[in-house]
Formats: sequence, C-alpha cells, structure tokens
Amino acid sequence: MTSEDPSESGWYDAQLTILDPVGGTFRPLPLTHTQVGLPAANPSGTRLSAVAGLMSDRGLYVGDLVLIDPAEGQRTIVSTGGVDVTSQCWDGDSTLVFAGMRGLDTVIGRYRADMGTTEVISVLAATCGTMAPDITAKAGLVACTTTGYATPPALTLLKPGTEPVVEPGTEPVELVSFAHEGTDHVAAAGGVIERIAWQAADGVTIEGLLVSPPGPGPHPLVVNIHGGPVWAWRDEWSMHYAHTPLLASRGYAVLHPNMRGSLGRGQKFIASGLLDMGAADAADLVAGVDALVAASRIDPERVGVTGNSYGGFMAAWLIATSDRFAAAIARSPVTDWVSQHYTSNIPGFDRICFSGDPLDPQSTYRTRSPLYLADRVHTPILLIAGANDLATPPQQASMFHNALVEHGADSTLVIYQDEGHGVRGRAATIDQGTRMVEFFDRHLAGRQTP
Repeated sequence: MTSEDPSESGWYDAQLTILDPVGGTFRPLPLTHTQVGLPAANPSGTRLSAVAGLMSDRGLYVGDLVLIDPAEGQRTIVSTGGVDVTSQCWDGDSTLVFAGMRGLDTVIGRYRADMGTTEVISVLAATCGTMAPDITAKAGLVACTTTGYATPPALTLLKPGTEPVVEPGTEPVELVSFAHEGTDHVAAAGGVIERIAWQAADGVTIEGLLVSPPGPGPHPLVVNIHGGPVWAWRDEWSMHYAHTPLLASRGYAVLHPNMRGSLGRGQKFIASGLLDMGAADAADLVAGVDALVAASRIDPERVGVTGNSYGGFMAAWLIATSDRFAAAIARSPVTDWVSQHYTSNIPGFDRICFSGDPLDPQSTYRTRSPLYLADRVHTPILLIAGANDLATPPQQASMFHNALVEHGADSTLVIYQDEGHGVRGRAATIDQGTRMVEFFDRHLAGRQTP
C-alpha cells in the first residue's frame, strides 16, 4: 500500500502498488474508490489478493476478498458466502485461506483459485484473533488463537483430515491455553453471554451480544458501543475490554450491539452506518434497549451508555438527541466534527463519513456534532480522554465538558496524562474501571422502577 501523503491520514487514499525490487519502480493497480488492506501474493507471484471495502481504521481491515491479475490489474471479487473478510493468506499457488465474520459467526474458509470454488473450513460460535478474526495457514493446516467470553485465548490448530485437507466443521484442537486462576475468577464473576436480535424501526434485523449477571431481572443496563464504526462485537474474552465482566460482576447487564456500520453483514450494511453516523445506527441502539424492556429483561429507568472512539461519539450524541439514558460515559469521543477535522491526525476518516465542507454550518459536520446541542443535555456524563490522543484529541472531551457545565449539566472530565487513544496502561485501566463503576452505581443503581 502506498500513498503520496506521508501522514496517518494518507491511508484513506492509499493505492495498491506493485514494487519491482530490482528496478525500484512502482506500478499502481486500479481498484475501486474504497479502502484496501492485507495485500498478498502466492509463492510464484502469478496471483495477488487483497481485501477491499469501506473501512474506518487502518489496521482493522474488512471487506470483499479480491483477486488481482498482476499483469493487467484486473480484479475479481471472490464469493465467500456472505463473509466480511478480515484475514487472508495463500497456502500454495492456488489456495487462498480466509477468515472473517458472517453475522455473529466467525467463519474460516478456503478458495481454490484453479477451480473457482469456495468451501467452509470451520464456523466458530466464539471467535479467533484479536481486533478481528485472524488466521494463518500452511500445508493444509490452519492455526489461530481462539477465544470466547468465558474462555481465555488459546493457540489452536484446525485438525487436518482427508480431502478436503481440513474437514468442514472441524473444531480447533487446543495446543496452548493461557488460562490460569485469574482468568478462572474473571470467567466465574463476569456473568453469561448470549446472542440476541431485534427489529429496527425500518424492519432491519440487528444483532448483538448480551452479558447478564446472575439472578433474576430486570437488571440495570449499560449499552456498550464499539469503536470504528466498521468493527463488530464478537464472543471474545472479556468482550475485548475489562469493564464488561467488571460491570456484570456488579449486577449490570451489558448490551453489545452490532448496529448499522458494523462488519459481518456486507458492504451495504456498513455503508448505511459509516456514511450516515448518528442516524439509523443511533435508532438501532435505542430499538435494542426497547426490545429488552419489552421482554422485561432490564429496568427502563436504569439504562446507561458508554463507548470508545466512535462509540464515545455515539454516547455523547445519544444523550444530546434523546432523554432515553440515565447516565453516559464517553471515552475518547468526538463531539465536534468541525474541529476534529482540523486537529485530528486522520481527517481522511471524516471526509468519507460526512457530506459538505467542514466550514459549512449546514453540513453534517455541524449538524451531527453533539457540541452544538450541549444546551439540550440533561443526562449526567463522564468524559474520558488521553492527553496524547492524536486520533480524537482530548480537546473533544474538554470542549463538550465546558459547554455542558456552562449550561448547567452534570459533567465530569478525566484526562489521563500518559494515555493516547483509549486507556491502555495498567494503573489507568484500574482507575478508569473504578470511576466507571462508581459513576454508574451513583446514577443507575439507586434508581428503581416504580
């Protein structure tokens, strides 16, 4: 992948390029006007492949699996059976192994380029990889790190069989587990996970994962919105963040919705969220809360919301546009897309999401910014940011905080001096978790349904 732009934002306009290592020449290959990632070549160099689609983050690649003719640059989209591909590698000259998501399932498959056929190797109810499903393959073997909400990561191997080399539906064979007494405690205290689905206002089915504490409901609920937005919640260890099992251990149900914009449902589903943030995606989230209320699973008076990055924006946006939530925690949020464009190191991201010019007050840069609706906010909010965050600078949180306080709202601002985009350090993680529990306990646990 190459770009004329040396900044972090250059990835959004990067090109797939063939480099001649002898002559040092570059030859760009024509592709569609979407992001591209994970370029690969078979051993002989006769076939190239990549993942192409709408993506929100460099390093989090998802989309269609594309075959590319290295001579002519012609591309062919591989039929993967509805899988949004997040990992791919060549196992020999004619076999391409891939992994990705289809709905809430993690699917591992294989494409035989010489025959033009695709077959499923395995469908995992839990998942593999870290940020997204990820595998490696060689000589017919597929290796990955498998994980589930109550199952810590393990190095696993898909057991080879007769033809096809890996039998469809074969379960991974665990080679090394990273379980220990600490993970046993987290698994026992973190509640149970289940798949749920609900109907959006326009009839589209939205999926998610609900973690529930032990005991009868209705429980207080925290809606946990993922980042991206081109990412998705999967059944993985601790749901990627330590605060899900922490909140469940304190008696909260935690909903992890894969609203529009999430991967696993194809490019049209992604585009309907990424290119219109704050519209159908926000309605999908509220519909999920309403469905749980209708099923008597949660207390409608004790619903909170949190999220990081895009999820932080959504947490701020939801309380600026509705009174549905009793408390909100926005982590690494965007609250003003105008200043975000001119201060972030990735202005290329918002260029693909919003229409019009950032300086036009009629553009969605302005109309989808929570900052300009601060006078309407009545929900208590905890804003968290890292002082070294280049992607969503800490001023995004501090501006919103100052505007809220100026208009009499209940706002608390925490900026971690040694953190960047999201809290990563051990001490800061413990402090953040403590603050989150205290905040939700104060604003949700004490509110009872009449």
